Amino acid sequence: MEKVIWAIIFLVTPALILYLCYKVKILGTIGPIILSYALGLILGNFGLIPESVRPVQNFIVEVSIPIALPLLLFSLDVRKFFSIAGRTFLSLILALIALLIALFIGYQLFGHKIPEGWKVFGLLVGVYTGGTPNLASISTALNVDPNTYIVVHSSDTFFGIFFLLYLLTLAQKHLLKILPPFHFGKAIERENRLGEEAQQTAIKFDDSPEAYKDLLKKENIRDLTIALIITIVIVGLSVAIGKLASKDVFEAVVILSITSFAIGVSFVKRVRNLRKTFQAGMYFILIFSFAVATLGKFDKIISSSPYIFYFVVWTVTMSFVFHVILSKIFNVDADTTIIVTTALTMSPPFVPVVAQALKNRYVIISGLIIGIIGYAIGNYLGVFLAYYMKGF
Repeated sequence: MEKVIWAIIFLVTPALILYLCYKVKILGTIGPIILSYALGLILGNFGLIPESVRPVQNFIVEVSIPIALPLLLFSLDVRKFFSIAGRTFLSLILALIALLIALFIGYQLFGHKIPEGWKVFGLLVGVYTGGTPNLASISTALNVDPNTYIVVHSSDTFFGIFFLLYLLTLAQKHLLKILPPFHFGKAIERENRLGEEAQQTAIKFDDSPEAYKDLLKKENIRDLTIALIITIVIVGLSVAIGKLASKDVFEAVVILSITSFAIGVSFVKRVRNLRKTFQAGMYFILIFSFAVATLGKFDKIISSSPYIFYFVVWTVTMSFVFHVILSKIFNVDADTTIIVTTALTMSPPFVPVVAQALKNRYVIISGLIIGIIGYAIGNYLGVFLAYYMKGF
């Protein structure tokens, strides 16, 4: 009975956190993911969770990401995304190149000093292409120690606050001295052409606390039930494929198979139009965040290599510097460079915030699209590059 009660606690606590974020402005500013980690660490480190519950914790950590992934990706519309984002795709390619340059150099500086640094390399690829969903997925694929995962995420969150402040205040002023200004005429034409379609895309991938309040409304339950059935089939097939591979790469094969099947299924219009699947996927990310944090231990986190933090700071800073240099070479404007950096480095929810600071609403949709593409490609890049770096 104890295990059942704790399983329910793990499943419903994110709902309570979302409710508080919706009702209390300061908590909404902090964000549900950070609050989930904080609460999980408190419960896990102050003897509030019995040792007998460990199998439940491990089970929830193991299954939440495989369930979350398809739900996050079902709403993808790959063909239309290319028409929505426009020239921003060039900036995406440049940003990815800049990220990889920064990571490869950073690995030589810090990676070899970090236990299983190749896994941290993969985590950083994930978090700076798709944010927390990719970070969590790659953590599962590479079987990363919960303490290492929390240190990477905490380092990213801590330094990310300062980087976000820079993007909100000085970035545009600095970059306009180097890069051309945004072309508003073309942006207005594109918005008029896309119209309601672009707005619907933004709504579909909204993960603000407000977006969850009608998750379990009657009209959405049927769609979510269908989505969960398809998800279970995808996970089952992926596990079967994983068992054909060697044990060392079982988790990686399963996660990449789930990603591939989910993207493939997203080409089916009926699946793509299922309501609230993205929000449901993000809810499972919150479950994972809370559960994995309960496994983290303060003493191990504090004693973790400081080079993880150095690696994070280097990656964020230098990938932005390299991105600006490439944007100068390829004549990409300042606002697009900033919004693509925001979508990849800070994750899509910060795009509207930074766009408001730039006084440019025309970059919001394309920025969100870039972030969503990051969700799709981040798992492949993170897992493959991590195993590539394992040989170094």
